[in-house]
Amino acid sequence: MALPLSPEHEVELAALRQRAYGPDADIEVDPDAIARLVELEDMTRTDAADTADVDGASDAGADSATSGTPAVPPSLVPPEDPPDPSAPAAGPRRRRRTPLWAFAAGAALVGLGLGWAIPSLVPPHPQTVLQVAPATGAPQNFELYGLEAVAPVRYDPYHELEVWSSITPTGAVCLLITANTGEWITAGCAAGDIDPIADFTVYAGMRTIEGLDLPVGSLVRFMLSDGAVEVWIDRSEEQT
Repeated sequence: MALPLSPEHEVELAALRQRAYGPDADIEVDPDAIARLVELEDMTRTDAADTADVDGASDAGADSATSGTPAVPPSLVPPEDPPDPSAPAAGPRRRRRTPLWAFAAGAALVGLGLGWAIPSLVPPHPQTVLQVAPATGAPQNFELYGLEAVAPVRYDPYHELEVWSSITPTGAVCLLITANTGEWITAGCAAGDIDPIADFTVYAGMRTIEGLDLPVGSLVRFMLSDGAVEVWIDRSEEQT
C-alpha cells in the first residue's frame, strides 16, 4: 500500500491544482507543471485504490464470519493457469479529471475552426439596395432608349447613376440605368416571375462614374427584386 502524501507534497499538489483548475489557470504553458500535477494526482489515486482493496478484503472476511461459511485457506485454492507473458499487464482502471486548461484549449480550437468555416456559410449580399424614390421633374422617357414602356418608377440614385423601371405593353418589366446627364448606361427586361437584370462591365476608356472606382473588368449588376433594386459588384483583379 502506498504511503500518504507528505505535507510538502500536499501543499505542492494544492498549488498545482490551483494553477490548473482555478480562475487564473495558467498551467497549460508549463509542461513540467502539468507532468508534476499528473504524477501527484496519480499518487493520491493509488492511495485511494489501495485503501479500497484493504477495506474490500476486510469486508469479505467479515461476511465469511457472519455467514457461517469458512474462508478457504490459500493453500486449498486451485492454482490458476500461469499468465501469458506476451499479454499486456493489466492495471487498475483509473478515471482522470480533465483539467480546465484542456477544455479551454479545445474550445479555442473549435472557435478557430468555426472562424474558418463561417465565412463560407454566409451567403453573398448586395452592395446596396435602392428603394423607390419620388420622381422629381418629368418622368423618364424610355422610348429615347428604344424601350416601349409605361408607368415608370424611379429609385434612389447610385452615385451619379439614375435607376428606373417600367412595364412594357406585353407585361415585361424593364430596368433602365442612365447617367444623371441622360447618357444611356445599360438596360434589361424580363417577363413573368423572372427578376429583370441590367449589367455593365467596366472597360478601358469608359467614362468616369464619380464615386464608383472599380478596376477594368469589374461587373456592376442592378437587379429589381421585391420592389427594390439590388446593386451587386464583382470586383475584378486588375491585370498588370
